Amino acid sequence: MSGHRPRYPGADWRVDRRQALRVLSGGALLAAGGPAFAGERAAPFSEDSLAELDRRLHAVRRRFGLRRAIGIHVEDLATGAALFSHNADRGYVPASGMKLPITGACLHYLGPSYRFPTRLLVDAPPTEEGVIEGPVHVIGSGDPSLQRHDMDFIADSLAAFGLTEIRGDIVLDDSFLEVQETDQALVRRRIRYKEPIQSALGYHWNRVEVAGVPGDGQQPAVRDEGYGYYAVQNRMVLRNSGRPYILAQRRGARRIRLQGRILRGGNERVARFTATEPALYFGYALKGKLIERGVQVTGEPRRGPVPAARQKLLLYRHESAPLTQVVEALGKYSNNWSAEQLLFAVGAHRWGPPGTREKGVRAIEEYLVGLGFPAGSFTIDDGSGLSRKNRLSARLLVAVVRDLYSQPELRTDFLCSLAVSGVDGTLARRLWGEETLGRVMAKTGTLSGVSSLSGVAFPLAAENRALGFSVMTNGLRNSWNADAVENLIAGELVRWNGVSRSA
Repeated sequence: MSGHRPRYPGADWRVDRRQALRVLSGGALLAAGGPAFAGERAAPFSEDSLAELDRRLHAVRRRFGLRRAIGIHVEDLATGAALFSHNADRGYVPASGMKLPITGACLHYLGPSYRFPTRLLVDAPPTEEGVIEGPVHVIGSGDPSLQRHDMDFIADSLAAFGLTEIRGDIVLDDSFLEVQETDQALVRRRIRYKEPIQSALGYHWNRVEVAGVPGDGQQPAVRDEGYGYYAVQNRMVLRNSGRPYILAQRRGARRIRLQGRILRGGNERVARFTATEPALYFGYALKGKLIERGVQVTGEPRRGPVPAARQKLLLYRHESAPLTQVVEALGKYSNNWSAEQLLFAVGAHRWGPPGTREKGVRAIEEYLVGLGFPAGSFTIDDGSGLSRKNRLSARLLVAVVRDLYSQPELRTDFLCSLAVSGVDGTLARRLWGEETLGRVMAKTGTLSGVSSLSGVAFPLAAENRALGFSVMTNGLRNSWNADAVENLIAGELVRWNGVSRSA
């Protein structure tokens, strides 16, 4: 049995999203009959209009005293012609702008309709009573999108199928990606900064959530979304008044102590932890949700390879949403863990499992070389953009935008994956003025002293034309100034009257 569902429960929302983007972009998105794709014949912009664009963008740059600290590149996506450049080939730290090449490489090598499978295998089919005699093997593929509603769906499906009992362990095979738990220094660093760990069997961003819940008793109850992955020692108190809080402390590898004050009739207080053994966390969540649905599980979750996997029977196959929806976690919400998962996964698919950071970096480098950039012209160190060793140019990021925008089967989904100005994602509170609302679709990037904005702008006056752009700043201490520079440049692109053309 198998199943997959939309990224969010319910009907496919992308039909409405396409309509909304068409309206917000003034018809430029998905417009029919106009010069839409890179390489198609389109009238060039006039020299006067290009000179005006040059003057306006340089004025923004000079207003903030930026010279070497900023790189800008703007292209007409209909023709591929460069409209404006300033330090366009200089390497800058891109921050989360790094997620654009990850998106491009994954869509290129895996395909837009690729779905990450998670397979449940058994030695023999369930009995007539719905009993599995023996273990259930779970094989992961690095799905970065498997969340609580997905695990609920898996458990619901198995229960509806008639499963009543598993008389064996839940054996978890996470060998498709490199196992990171053996690097204790990395684990300690991830725990310290509350960053999740990569795993072929990832669940809920590999973060365990526990909460103190008010009740009628003498002590708050514990809501444990890890279903026993952590042994929880409850030291919280229930009070009628006071300032509510929760304090969670680790006690060993998989024990935590909860202290705090929970108010009667108040809200629950939540604490979150990095799962140091993500595959086991997946297994405990699966077991807990099956038990909630009346399916008995006599064994325990444990990690291990699947011997003679081809000889086993498929009990259930869960599939993620299509890759075009999975990458929204990168473009719209800038999820670092998802970016690293995809980096490892594309490496495994391109160069064979187990997926590693090195293999993923190699795949991204190959993709960028395929776009025409020499290997020495950029540096890739991670997928999330947190590394300051990454070096990309504004011209390179625009080339990625052009590559994804120019493919008819990818264009709409690519734009849907980006944050939309004044509407959603990391641009929900930026560029929300009447002129720019919905007309900039881009990927943001922010680190201390680093900022970038790369994507597509739809000019008000140029019907059916789209501009690919990238703005990168390194060295600005004030992030507000960096945002202001990016907003002003994007706004100038939207307001640019490039509709006048030479005869």
